[in-house]
This record gives sequence, C-alpha cells and structure tokens, in this order.
Amino acid sequence: MAYSISYPGKKTFEEIPFKVFEDDFRTIKEAGFNTIRTYEPLPESLLDLAEKEGLRVIEGVVRLDGSTDFGSPEELERLCQEAVRIIRRDKGRSCILMWSIWNDAPFHWEAGGNVIPRWGFKRVNDFLRTVYNAAKNEDPDHPITASNVINAPGFQVGFDFLDVIGVNIYLGITDWSTGMFSDKHALEGVRLLERLSADYKKPVYVSEMGLSTATGLSDQSDAITAQIKLVGRKLSGFTIFEWRDEWHKAGLPDRDEGDIEEHWGLVDAQGNPKQALGQITGLLSQIGDFSGGYGGTYHPAAVSDTFVVADRNDDPKTIVENFTYRETKELLHEYSDRWQSRASVSLDLSDRKGDPVLHVIFSPTDSGAWAQFHHYFDSPIAFDGQHLCFWLKADGPVNFSIMLIDVDNERYQTPPLLTERDEWSFYSIPYSALLRDRYDSRYNPADDGSDGKLSLSSIKGIALKINDIPNFEQLFKPVHVYLDKIGYE
Repeated sequence: MAYSISYPGKKTFEEIPFKVFEDDFRTIKEAGFNTIRTYEPLPESLLDLAEKEGLRVIEGVVRLDGSTDFGSPEELERLCQEAVRIIRRDKGRSCILMWSIWNDAPFHWEAGGNVIPRWGFKRVNDFLRTVYNAAKNEDPDHPITASNVINAPGFQVGFDFLDVIGVNIYLGITDWSTGMFSDKHALEGVRLLERLSADYKKPVYVSEMGLSTATGLSDQSDAITAQIKLVGRKLSGFTIFEWRDEWHKAGLPDRDEGDIEEHWGLVDAQGNPKQALGQITGLLSQIGDFSGGYGGTYHPAAVSDTFVVADRNDDPKTIVENFTYRETKELLHEYSDRWQSRASVSLDLSDRKGDPVLHVIFSPTDSGAWAQFHHYFDSPIAFDGQHLCFWLKADGPVNFSIMLIDVDNERYQTPPLLTERDEWSFYSIPYSALLRDRYDSRYNPADDGSDGKLSLSSIKGIALKINDIPNFEQLFKPVHVYLDKIGYE
C-alpha cells in the first residue's frame, strides 16, 4: 500500500493527530495488506507503529526528481549522505523490507521534462548507481529498489543494478483523464513486466497501480480488483496507489477541488473508507488462486464499441466537415490552430471511395503524448438532433475524441475512443454522453462567467484530439488515423 504523510489542512507530520496514523495502519493491516511503501523517510514513531501492527515497510530514503543536477558532484554527495543517514538510523528495524532510492524516473512528469534527453542515459545511470552503492555499502542485507515510469524514453534507467525493479504502471488505464479501463491492456501490461523480469533476471514488482475515483468512466472497485487478479503471483508483488486522498495535489491542501490527482485513495481525505476498500478486503488472501490467469468478471465494454453503428452505409444527415479541400495546404490552413506535446504529428488528405478524408499520422515520443487540431466555422452552427456522428478508422491503438466548442468557449468532447478498428466504422454519439473538457483552464467558467453548459445551438468550431495509451508499448510507432464526414442527426 502506497502511504504518504498527509491530512487535509495540515502541513507537517507534527500537526496531524497520531490517532490518524494508528487508525490507518490498523485498517491497512485488517484489509490484508502486509507492506506499506513510502515516498519519504518515516518518523521513528511511525516505524514503531508499523512494527506494532506487523506491517513491513519499503522506505523511501532520498528524493530525486526532474530538478536534480545530475552533473553536480556536490549534489550527488549530499544525496548519498542523506541515504546513508536514514539507512543507518533504520536498518536494525524488523519492519524494513527494502530501501527505495527514487520514484517516477525518468521524471518526465516534472516541470523540466524527461532527464534522459537532457543529461544522457549514461550520466543519469552512473549518478543513480553511485547513490545505490552508497546505500548498499551501508546495508548489504536489505534489497534496494526504486520506481520507474513505464513507456518513457530511458525508463530502464537503474534496472541493471537495482536488486528489485519497481514499475509505476497503472494497469489497464487507457486514458488518464477519464480513467477509461481495459482488462485487455491491463493483461498486456503484466506481460510486459514479466518480460522485463526475464530480461534483467531479477524480481519486478508493481510499485504503483490503482484508479482515481474522480474520473468517472470506470469503477475503482472493479478496476483494482481486476488489477490484483491479473498480477496474482506472476510478479514479485504490487502496491496500490494510494491509501488516502491528498487534497494538496491540486494546490489547496484544505479544499477538495475535484482534481483527478486528489482522489486515488482507498479512503477519502478524512479516512472514511471508499467502496473499493471493502471490495478488496479479503481478496488479498486469495492471491495464490489467481496465478493461473485472470478469473474475474470485470470486462467493461470498450467505449468505442458502445457508439459504433453496425452495418451503417450512409452518412450523417447533416455534415459540417467533409474534408473536401483541394490540396493539403488548404487543409493545414483550416487546421492551423494546433497544439501538441511529446508527439510527432502530421496532417494530410487521403481517399475513401473517391472522396478526400483526413489522414493523421501520430507518433508518440514520450509517455503522455497528445495532439489537438482546431477548425472554426465561418459562422456558428446549430447542432440539431441528438447525436454527433462521423466515420473513423485507424491502424493502431490511440485515444481519439471530437470536441465541440460553443461561442462562450465551452468545450465538450466525446469519450475517448480506443482506435483499434482498421476498417471504416460509423460512430453515433449522443450529446448526453459528451464530457466537459476538464483540463483547459483557459475556459474555466469561474474565470469567464459562462455557465459550464454547452450551447448546441451556437457551435463555433470543433477540435480533434489524439492521445497515447498510458503504459502501452507504442513509443515512436506511428499510428495512422482516418476521419471522414463529421456531422449530426
């Protein structure tokens, strides 16, 4: 169980009543977890409490991140000294299972971005190896681990010397912003980790998995149950992220802002159990029963399949974009408002039944890759009827959405469609299924005075969105997406 020292409105460990930790550790143990993973050195009183409750600890002893100066001997020496200090203090404790010497490498979520392109794999690896050696020399008896983010350039950093490889891999989550879950992709993630273990000939464990309750398209209880059953005893263990909701992750530690990052807990910020905690209590004792394969019943229908109209031969009743541009230059002019990150993307025109269609080539260059293309109408259009419709196909898996933008800049999009159909399919999506774009702060109603509702009678434009699938092996592999005849009926 991933465990952080936090509580609503409290900034330091000393401000939090000790009973909070007593209740937490007791409930964690009663749920069937045998180990907590920390992101910082624990106060000695919490190590005492872990020993009292019979919990093992994977203790984070030093912090590295995207701001670390991997070219500084002074910073390296400081980190080594800090790791040695904590290990020397705690190595005689019976609760210690392993030491953890970093989290989230290669730190591509940090403000500075992935450290491997900036510093080079060898320099970063040698730097981290020195921290490892200092820790190992102080305590050769306990294994040393660390946690890396899968599917990022250089994510293997440290794998050659760590005793146990930890991987933060949110098994089955195919779209981060909505929490869309696929047990198929969860199984593919487990197989990837099995290959890593075989390649490096050392234990691999899932250092983070789980699902936020602030997403909405998948159920936390069912998703985590499926993750646990899929991992079973195939790997050396797993850690659920996380025990408690953490409000400070969205910036205001004393207020719930509804952000996805605030709500990964199995209990809420005040410690009240969520449904998932009750569902997995007792499940952990059955881990051995899952070693032969996934025996669960959670097989959510792909969102894409939900909206496909079978045997559809005609087009939307009203078409607002049919890509009948004379040449690619004209297309690029119409879609000149383009945003993208961590991806190589190109647009051009292709052909379907003698008519032009949009052809997008999307190549992720780092985990979290995305692109967005805007097209604005000459004048606002009333989207009548009940459904947004279009034709779509792709030769590989990415998430695709169409967004409607009204004259007040309200932005609502289709649920992410997992594009694994290499054949033309007609999609008909009810307006009631559209999701508000929650990440574009420039269109926050609190700032612009709008009411947060989409005005279908005055749509000024559309946006086409593509993003990669987290934890999936697709970096630098181009996916070709084709789109035709966007309209409504």
